[in-house]
Amino acid sequence: MAKTESKIAVHLRDTRNGYASIYHTEGYFEDGRFTDYFWWSGGNNRCDCNRSTLLYEGDKSKELPCDCGGNIIVIDKIVRIDTGEILYSEIEEEENITDEEKQRVRTIKEKEYRDKYK
Repeated sequence: MAKTESKIAVHLRDTRNGYASIYHTEGYFEDGRFTDYFWWSGGNNRCDCNRSTLLYEGDKSKELPCDCGGNIIVIDKIVRIDTGEILYSEIEEEENITDEEKQRVRTIKEKEYRDKYK
């Protein structure tokens, strides 16, 4: 199994005020599959307090208290920089995402589910 790293852009948005920013980091892949999926969808970076730290770049006055909730700071999308591929999104039902992007997100989610429960 080939394990690689690739730069990703995490598009975050605060649903209370609409503030958005892009957090750049490394994503981890195994045989081309995005292995950080759970980290963002259900792991430590699912929590609003952790996401607010990334969104507001350490501005303590804007960060959320840690109650380990997860619906205020949303991920509009996570994009693999070198390919432009959308790896994850929490806005697939919103109108501003194209049908092609919605289908790509659904395909990724279905594949992740199948891989997890093989």
